[in-house]
Amino acid sequence: MKLLKSSKNDFPDFYREVPIAMLTTKKPVENVAFHLLKKYIANEGLKWPIVIFPGRKVQVGNQRVEIAKQLGYDSISAYMPTNSDFGNRLQWIKKK
Repeated sequence: MKLLKSSKNDFPDFYREVPIAMLTTKKPVENVAFHLLKKYIANEGLKWPIVIFPGRKVQVGNQRVEIAKQLGYDSISAYMPTNSDFGNRLQWIKKK
């Protein structure tokens, strides 16, 4: 198992390491920003976990999942909350 592990984890109760093949994602546009993020992750690693809706649909982090696949990872750090509003609450909590 090749894991793309995040360096940050502010919500350990929701943290999981999940197989990428089990995730439902939207295919991101591979633009300049995508390639810059890919270069960053290849050199520095993953900073924050992705966020997954109940049911394994990626709420936040579709680009990071696609990049992990392209870089040969088969698992990724994720927050798996019990409700689908977690990503919105996460952004709000971080702004405080």
